[in-house]
Formats: sequence, structure tokens, C-alpha cells
Amino acid sequence: MNEIIIYDDSYGSIEIVDRLEEEFKKEKFICFCDDLAYPLAMRRSYDEIISSRQEEFTKMDPKIIAYPNIGKILVYPKSENRESRLNLDEYKDMTVLGSSRNYYGFKDYVDAQLLINQAKVKNEYILKELIKEYLVGASEKVFLNNTSLCLFRKYFEELKENRKIYYLNDCFYSKITEVIKDNEWIIKFPGKVNYYVTEDKMNFSEKYEEITNKKIYPSLYKI
Repeated sequence: MNEIIIYDDSYGSIEIVDRLEEEFKKEKFICFCDDLAYPLAMRRSYDEIISSRQEEFTKMDPKIIAYPNIGKILVYPKSENRESRLNLDEYKDMTVLGSSRNYYGFKDYVDAQLLINQAKVKNEYILKELIKEYLVGASEKVFLNNTSLCLFRKYFEELKENRKIYYLNDCFYSKITEVIKDNEWIIKFPGKVNYYVTEDKMNFSEKYEEITNKKIYPSLYKI
């Protein structure tokens, strides 16, 4: 009840939730990894999946439902439903790497789905080669518009040469932090984070430990 739900179809939002847990120690979060729907951006049933998940989440009586990869934050209760969206105008003139779905209509947009897939099964050699390939011809400023791409921060920083790299996870973290602070809730209980996956608990646990150096035991959420 009254959790802040962060939805992702892969592992990129683990980084965001880990930072939020440190910032808001009395809030309750749900990190929801819908790996059964991966890759969501490539599915024809994308809209139906999002609508179905949101209906399911609403039954939990949440404070917030957040979708980092589409930049949407819904603030509840339902009777006072308020929607916030990321403003990404400052990145519109950059080279943008993202999924196969260009949500914001960026002009210099590169489908980096092959690189995004490395978040699930990482091969460091392939990962580095893909980053080099995607950066060829990129402008001096590059925006990574997918949470999974942000997990490769150290590799982008290593291989960027003279470019400046901007990360969706940083942008979304700033926005949701602002939304949480702007909404005054009475917090009665100590904070906690619950982790749910829709398919592969073991792989999620391994990736979580790789990203955070901490161990967790996610629950399987049956859709």
C-alpha cells in the first residue's frame, strides 16, 4: 500500500531505485522488472502491456507509478491523478541512443537495441565494440535515452573520446526526486524496497548484485 512503483522491462532501473532508497529512507518502493515483456519497445502489444500493468499497479493503491523509459510519472490517489513527464528538450540537438521506439521524435536518433540487449547477457568485448560502433559519427554530445544503456556508464566514459555523455537515469532520478519532495505524505513506517520480476528471478538477483554490490531476493509476480 502507498508504494512508489518503478517499472522497467529490464534491469536499468535498479540503479535508479538504489539511489532513491538511499535518498528517501522512510519511503516504500517497488522495483518492478517486467522481463517477461522484454523487449517491450519492440512489441506490437506495447500499449496493451503498459495499460494492463498500470491497471494491476493501481490495485496496489500506490503513491506513484513511474516509467523511466517513457519518461512518465503518475501521482495518486486516483481521484487526484496527476501526470508528470520528463522534459528532454535540452537533448533534442544531440545524438540520442535508445531502443527501437523513438518515443520523443528525436532527429539524430540511433536504434541501439543490440547494445541494450547486453544488459541481460553481457559480453564485455561485444559490449565495447558495440559502443565504439554506435559512437562513430555521433555528435559532441550524446544522450543515452534508455535505462539499460545507463548501466554501461563506465564503458561510455572510457570510450567517449572528446564527447560529453548524458544519461536518462540521472535525468529521471532528478525528476522523480522533485515529484516525491513536492508531494507531502505522512510517512508512518520505516522505508523498504520490494523487488518483483515476471520471469527470471535468478538473473535479476545476479544483475542486482553486479550493479549495487548488494544481495536481494526478488519475488516472482505472476501476470
